[in-house]
Amino acid sequence: LATKVTGDSNNRYQLLANGTMQWGPGNAAADTFMLRDSAAGTLAVQPVNSSSSATGTLRIYSTGTAGGVVELRQSNNTIASPTATASGNVLGTLAFDGYNGSAYATGSSIRGVASEAWTGSANGARLEFYTTTNGTTTLSERMRISNGGTVEIASTGTPGTVEKLRVNTPTTVDNAAATIFTTGATTSKGLVIQAVASQSANLQEWQNSSAQALSFIGSNGQLTLGSTAANVQGQIAFFDGTNAFTNTLKSSASASNKTITLPNENGTVCLQSSSSCGFAIGSGTAFLQGGNSFGTTASLGTIESQPLRLKTGNVEFFELSTSGVLSCVSGAVCGVSFPGAGSLSERFGLGATAGGAGAIAIGKSASAGFGSSIAIGAGAATTAANQVVIGGASNIVSSVFFGNGSCWR
Repeated sequence: LATKVTGDSNNRYQLLANGTMQWGPGNAAADTFMLRDSAAGTLAVQPVNSSSSATGTLRIYSTGTAGGVVELRQSNNTIASPTATASGNVLGTLAFDGYNGSAYATGSSIRGVASEAWTGSANGARLEFYTTTNGTTTLSERMRISNGGTVEIASTGTPGTVEKLRVNTPTTVDNAAATIFTTGATTSKGLVIQAVASQSANLQEWQNSSAQALSFIGSNGQLTLGSTAANVQGQIAFFDGTNAFTNTLKSSASASNKTITLPNENGTVCLQSSSSCGFAIGSGTAFLQGGNSFGTTASLGTIESQPLRLKTGNVEFFELSTSGVLSCVSGAVCGVSFPGAGSLSERFGLGATAGGAGAIAIGKSASAGFGSSIAIGAGAATTAANQVVIGGASNIVSSVFFGNGSCWR
């Protein structure tokens, strides 16, 4: 079966013996239209087959680089006298239908929608993607690609200036953000990066323009700031929140890996040159090399039931017990020396009074009243230089006196 157009010797339409319908190649057949004189037209590819696996297929062949084209057109007014597309007009829809037991219904679709009023120099449009939630029959927009190329998932509103991906609708648009993730609900998480079993690559990286990691989160969840590859030093900046200043914490050049372990305590980290800072417990003050200015009595020691030990050269020498007894640490050789000449540093009194240079007094109410004298025992007293008095009093120079009245001179 073949038809021709007046003035054209070639066939316009043919129905071949194998059932193929063929248009052209007549000159009048450059474009071939299938028209239905009705307000709506439908072209159906429907297999007439009783098989339960029958499939209808529409194939469009092409040669060259352009490829086949499915073109959906929209205008206002009439086909014969079209007017310009208005903003919000649906340009075309690809609908995916299924049978619900009584009729066909659309379960998902893709729409092209005009995003502005069309003119000869303005044809803005977007793509909208719709799906239907299980247990319902209503199509809902889930994603769109805006006229500017932004992919919006579950979002409405106008994208930011440089925004290329948006998840949910943000409360405030950030025009400097390329990607915005909004939780959408108080119980929702904004972004989750989940590792696979035996993850070895980093979970997340911040890179420079040379694809070198500046900072990264490793497969074990460890945050690393800086990198040797990018020659970047790791730093953390803290804004003070009041005076518009920042405090920067950074690493110095190291000869090996270092670990800083935080104690299980509250307090303030003490820094070099600080005049007052806390360690471990509460808001205590630290003793600094070179001295302190506390403005009150300084207290060195423990606030728990533990002794205080003094060490030098990494060797412990003295221990002050919890009962206040100062003793040499077991195995240590230690003593007390008072160097100097005629100064108060030459005096030593334990529960007693040492009144002269080089005097030593030990015992309740003991008194070494003159230089180079020693008084030992309760009430022992020296009244002249170069005396050693044990348990009594003597005024004999250069003597050793005992409480029973005996003496050597």
